[in-house]
Amino acid sequence: CYTVPFLPSEQTFDLDVFLVPVSDTTWIATRFPHGSEEQKVVKSAVDLLLDLGQNVVYLPGLRPIVHDDVNCLPTYANALIVNGIAVVPQYDLPEDMEAISVFSNLGFETHGVFAGTIVESNAVFHCISRLVPSPQSSS
Repeated sequence: CYTVPFLPSEQTFDLDVFLVPVSDTTWIATRFPHGSEEQKVVKSAVDLLLDLGQNVVYLPGLRPIVHDDVNCLPTYANALIVNGIAVVPQYDLPEDMEAISVFSNLGFETHGVFAGTIVESNAVFHCISRLVPSPQSSS
C-alpha cells in the first residue's frame, strides 16, 4: 500500500485530479510548473510508478481559478473514461487540444466537452459520474 499526498491547491483531495490509471501498465499524470508544490507531489507519485515499471503520460496542468467564493483547480485528468471512450474536460484554453491528443494517442475515442463553468463546483466529469445513482428497478 502506498500513500500519495494531497495537492496543496486542490480542495477535494481526490487523486484523480492529477493521477489516473488508464490501463494495467499506464497512468496519466498532470504536468504542473517545475518547482511548484503541485509538481513536487505529482513527481513523488510518478517516481513511485516508474519504479514499479509503470508508464506515465502527461497532461497539461492548469492554474487554479480563484474569485469571489470560488477556489478550484481545473484539470484534464478528471475525464470520464468508459468502454474505450474518454470525455475530456475543455476550458477554451490552448491546452485543450493537447489534452485531447493525449487521450487519443492512448487509443481512446475522445470527445471534448466544455467544463469551464461546472469546474467551479470543484467537480468535473469523473467526479460527477461517481455520484449518479443507479436506476431503481420497476418491480
